[in-house]
Amino acid sequence: MLYALLDKIFSPILALNPAVSLTIIAFIISLILILSYKKLVNREVLIQTKKRLKKLREMAIDAQKSKDLTRIEVITKEMMNLNKLYIKEAIKPLIVSVIVLIVFFPWISHRFGGKVVLRLPIKTGKFGDILVGNGLGWVGWYIIVSLVVSWFLKKLFGVTT
Repeated sequence: MLYALLDKIFSPILALNPAVSLTIIAFIISLILILSYKKLVNREVLIQTKKRLKKLREMAIDAQKSKDLTRIEVITKEMMNLNKLYIKEAIKPLIVSVIVLIVFFPWISHRFGGKVVLRLPIKTGKFGDILVGNGLGWVGWYIIVSLVVSWFLKKLFGVTT
């Protein structure tokens, strides 16, 4: 049912060359992931938390050297609280990513699995859906395209991870 819905939504794209189709789909997925990261993550909180954790690590090392157990305990508690805050902030886009990948990857595999998406001038052998015969399979092409597209979109939207 989900495959039929996605086939219907993406039917104009699927009519194109497989490499072009997969490039557009990778662009759409990357756009969703980058925009969700930008919308859901408070970068300032992450930056400040990282800075504070770095300072606390240095303080913990000093406290360990001086064998100040009370100070170590206080620092450790604060570090744990800051780690919780950091994880809470960082997990939001991860949840979106997992949902998007659970929806799209099986469908992409269904549509492009076992097919050569881009022919290469050399014989590659078979390595799952990354390399298929004499070309790249959907996984190999998706990885290459999504890395480039994600880098470009991050620069375009000013997202740093």
